[in-house]
Amino acid sequence: MKLLFTLLISLALGWLTGKHLGSSQKSTDIPQALEEKKASTPPPLVSSDSLVSFSTESQLIPIERLALWLLDAEPSEIALLFDDLTSRPNQDKIAINFLINAWARQDPVAAIEATKDTDFHLDSWEAFARHHPDRSFQRAQELLHKADDHDPFHTVIASLAKHHPSWIQTHLDDLPSDHFKQVALRNYQPDLHADNPQESIDFLQKNGMRIKSELLVSLGKKNPVKALQLIEELQLRHRNQYNDQIKKLAEALADEDPSLLDVLLAATNSPKTKEMIELIKFQRVLEWDPEAAAYLLRDLPESYSKQDKMAAMSRHFLKSDPQKSVEIFSQLLAQSSRGLQRGTDIISEHNYSTYYKTSPPQMLLEDFIITQPETLINATLPREGDSTRTHLNLP
Repeated sequence: MKLLFTLLISLALGWLTGKHLGSSQKSTDIPQALEEKKASTPPPLVSSDSLVSFSTESQLIPIERLALWLLDAEPSEIALLFDDLTSRPNQDKIAINFLINAWARQDPVAAIEATKDTDFHLDSWEAFARHHPDRSFQRAQELLHKADDHDPFHTVIASLAKHHPSWIQTHLDDLPSDHFKQVALRNYQPDLHADNPQESIDFLQKNGMRIKSELLVSLGKKNPVKALQLIEELQLRHRNQYNDQIKKLAEALADEDPSLLDVLLAATNSPKTKEMIELIKFQRVLEWDPEAAAYLLRDLPESYSKQDKMAAMSRHFLKSDPQKSVEIFSQLLAQSSRGLQRGTDIISEHNYSTYYKTSPPQMLLEDFIITQPETLINATLPREGDSTRTHLNLP
């Protein structure tokens, strides 16, 4: 507006002084700038499609074209296109559901009524709940009480749990039966971008539900120590349900900010957890600077931890330099007097047994046998007169 006002003043002064804009180099800059701005501004998104063009479409309608058309489509136009698409022998179900979603956003009641006798009726209820939580709940609840129609209410609750988790957290106790509460809890999808993921965690714990890995990672990005302590508590209470969760947390934090791994290391007293986090730290160094990773390995004493790091380095070169990968693995074998197999002794009053777990070097060995058998044999088997090339301690 200010630019237009300046232009009008310049025009007026030019005519008053007998000087046209064309006679002044400075004055020509303004309309020129306007033209340049106009040329650089992208045109508005306008669909070239219509009900007619869609009706003559013999193939499936591209979703990007349908989405562009829906930006300006009226509910009455959506209804006509819905009738057209659902009357075809080969229904384009993806396009129809996309259409219903947009329709339910603008006029959910019309969408519900229009789809009543079709296979897409519950899809319209799902979309209704996605866009209008309170209205959809009230209307579906009315059907439940008046007509004993459970399906719309079931669909609405499931949709609310997926798309509006905070609504479910607030209204779970308002649901009319334990059955529908279980529907809500089974379909509950926490908001992983919420400012306070602890609220979702508290809700799930209160209702005896498993906490998904993604939610624990979300908490860890905001409070690594709190997430670690919670996972350790969950592991004690639920044993096998959260076995790999600390690893998943550490890997996610390493991708976000590698310095957070040091925060985890300082917060745990578990030697096993510390070893696992140190390995992830090493793997990140290996990705950035293999030479620095090799230097870190140089002075490490023989241990399972060193085996795992050497296996990680060997795997790092498996595709890019198979020969180097096998050479590193053969060094691992030569330095591993305890072998690669690892076991945990389980002793009870009347029994003694050993539980064996596949180690990272063993998994790497299996990959070598499948992908690089000849290279592995040539690198590890001794040759005549060569005492340095020994095949040691294979499990």
